[in-house]
Amino acid sequence: MFDQPWKNLTELFFQEFTEFFWPAAYQNIDWNASATPLSTELPPQASGDKVGTRIADKLFRVQLKDGEQCLILVHLEFQNQFDTTFPKRMAVYNFRLFLKYDCEVVSMAILGDSRPSWRPNSFIRKRWDFKNRVDFPIVKLADFRTIHAAKLKEKNLFATAVDAHLEAMKTCKNSNVLVETKLALIRRLADRNYDSRRLIALFRFIDTMMDLPRDLDQRFRDRLRKETGGRHMNAEEWFYSETAIQKTLRLLAGREGFAKGLSEGRQAGIQEGRQAGIQEGRELGQREGFQQALIQLLTEKYRELPSHITQRIQDAGPEQLLNWITHVNQTQSLVALFDH
Repeated sequence: MFDQPWKNLTELFFQEFTEFFWPAAYQNIDWNASATPLSTELPPQASGDKVGTRIADKLFRVQLKDGEQCLILVHLEFQNQFDTTFPKRMAVYNFRLFLKYDCEVVSMAILGDSRPSWRPNSFIRKRWDFKNRVDFPIVKLADFRTIHAAKLKEKNLFATAVDAHLEAMKTCKNSNVLVETKLALIRRLADRNYDSRRLIALFRFIDTMMDLPRDLDQRFRDRLRKETGGRHMNAEEWFYSETAIQKTLRLLAGREGFAKGLSEGRQAGIQEGRQAGIQEGRELGQREGFQQALIQLLTEKYRELPSHITQRIQDAGPEQLLNWITHVNQTQSLVALFDH
């Protein structure tokens, strides 16, 4: 679920990917020459090869500033469990791509798992006086919550992608908050100052990464249609249409009203009011969404809710509502839940 959106976004915006994740490579590549995607398919080495055809994730031919050409293999792995074979796989892909293209191959790995201590960055084989070693750089996406948090404020579109990935990882096992998390990510995207091509690509990145079960997906669509008026959306196909995606994000951000204000010559005042209104609307919309989600969950579990419980829900803020939603399935009574 997580790796394919990354592969798609990397192929579309490889230069920005390299600038964000691999500055050393970015500074040495001649970006005036196009980076060419190449086939990553590696056929079986022999008829008895039990693995069969292998496919590395992404491979680009680039030209360096000194005029030399080389291949950069960007290997994206999003592991959900510890895998002792990963370093070997990186070394095998690197060597076999070198044999296939007879050109230098430089490999790196993006690790999207949630385990802080798992950081494989080398493969070593040695016996007697023989030694074979492959070292490769890694980027741990979980580090962007802590030591690299400042980079999430950068304008590079991969800052938004990392932010979405971390939110998706945090909530992927909690079905109670998936819809609200996805809506929050789409709203956040609407406020980013990207061009249409990047907005559309990131919208699809989030939509694919947070691929919801049918019932939750319907709830997500209903909520998004309600927030944007919904007339431009087709129930089944709206998110595949570039025009519909652009209009959805524009409506969420209030960009139509902002553009009108600019044309009337009231830029400063309109912009200040727009920002305040957007923030207030975001907070109100998130709170109402959490209230609806919590009431629905409690009604399904306890049928009728006492009036004092309903009042507490109405008075609570987004953080408290989210806390209750998270603990609905972990408590056996309303008293126990509302003690949290």
